[in-house]
Amino acid sequence: MKKASNNIYILWLIAVALTIAFLGLSFWSPTSNIPQVTETKEQPLDFILVKQTNSTQPIKGLAPFNSETDEYVLSVWSKQGMAQILDPSPEWSLLPPGSVLEAQLFKRGPELGVVTENVTISYSFDTELNGGTLVNAQGKPLEIKGIFKLQKDSKFNQSVFATEEIIALPYINTNNEKNFEAYPMVKIEAKDQDGKLLAQTVVALPLTTEIGCKNCHTGDWRVAGQAGIDKSTSNDILTVHDRINKTTLVAQARAGNKIDCKSCHNETHKTGLNLSAAIHGWHAVYMTNKKEDACYACHPGAKDSRSNFAFDTHAVQNINCINCHGYMEDHALSLLKQEADQGKTVAQKIANQIAPRSVDNIEKILPRKAWVNLPSCASCHDHSERPNSNTASSFNKWTKDEEELFSNSSDEMGIVRCSACHGSPHAIYPMMTVNKVVAVNGTPAYHSIEQNTRANSIPLQYQNLAKPLGAKNNCAVCHNSEMEMSAHHPLIED
Repeated sequence: MKKASNNIYILWLIAVALTIAFLGLSFWSPTSNIPQVTETKEQPLDFILVKQTNSTQPIKGLAPFNSETDEYVLSVWSKQGMAQILDPSPEWSLLPPGSVLEAQLFKRGPELGVVTENVTISYSFDTELNGGTLVNAQGKPLEIKGIFKLQKDSKFNQSVFATEEIIALPYINTNNEKNFEAYPMVKIEAKDQDGKLLAQTVVALPLTTEIGCKNCHTGDWRVAGQAGIDKSTSNDILTVHDRINKTTLVAQARAGNKIDCKSCHNETHKTGLNLSAAIHGWHAVYMTNKKEDACYACHPGAKDSRSNFAFDTHAVQNINCINCHGYMEDHALSLLKQEADQGKTVAQKIANQIAPRSVDNIEKILPRKAWVNLPSCASCHDHSERPNSNTASSFNKWTKDEEELFSNSSDEMGIVRCSACHGSPHAIYPMMTVNKVVAVNGTPAYHSIEQNTRANSIPLQYQNLAKPLGAKNNCAVCHNSEMEMSAHHPLIED
């Protein structure tokens, strides 16, 4: 009995000690007064997914948008997304510079107004905003400024303003040093006929010379170790072309006769393949059984890319090049079949060397015309349910003509251009450049918040949210009040 009492006493002492220890930790722990929060998984772009009441996140060089007092919304975008420029030398030209910005000016209110008269929309390259002067391949300053013109004769949307081709390269001269910048910023202003400022915004003019020819054709990057085709790469490309096609391009270049690749590789040439069919068709023979790395061998999109081509909301959902364009082999075959149908015999010769990947035989691949028959948004987005990213595919589901292209499409009312709310092709909001790991002097690093702001400047300015304009019940951005339904297209919110 005494032994049992001792055991009970020991257990009681242990209980008292544990109680004192618990109370001590509760009262004396340095974190005891910190409110408890529910742990959540870190979300992409968390630093900008913030909604304020009247004003939004300030964009450098602009006054914050005020939803209570501002009367206009000016949306601007790059018509073709990021311009890919091949600038090897004055000796030949494959992908020359030339970017087009488009814009729409909206008068805010329940009945949204699209302004097309008595307004001037201008653009200019802001040296202070970019920290330097935009220069050409030779380092000479480029003057970037001009006027948007109303596309009143357009067969697509006559309320859209557009620039002429802007001849720019992604090089900025900072402290007498040429640096690579894929997202130089352009300031846009809309003024009435009396010169009163109605609205202003800034938008990236996405450009890149980060084209990976050097990966196979020797040589190295020409500018800042990040972009541009150097002399060695340029010469090797011409030499290989001469060897395979029995041309004399090297001799022509040395004689000072500039070579324009599109003079032979265009839609109207009777024997030469158009540029897309020639490039993709020939290289597909040698780049078989690959995934998106085949695309990234030339287009800038790999993890060490400085341009982040096609790294928008689709990429975050693991939608890559293949989901929309198909494997390299299939992508090439669709172009070659179209050229073969036009009687270009060389197209069939190249196609015979390529085995399709997504289908059993080449007959199941639909021919397509470059830049006209492209993956259709409607093949995945029917506005009834969210697409399944595991099965989503637009391959072989081409737009039937130019009118169906995303870059030419408008909402269901035929008024608001899709890009005005959603952004540019390959740059659908939100752009997630902050998540791309890049190598800087051999050390992994993340793109800066500033660069992410550049890529998402329009939605950040107007709603402080890197999502399409109006997303997350932000209809008031354009309509001054919440709306009961969307007249633009049915909405599927997160």
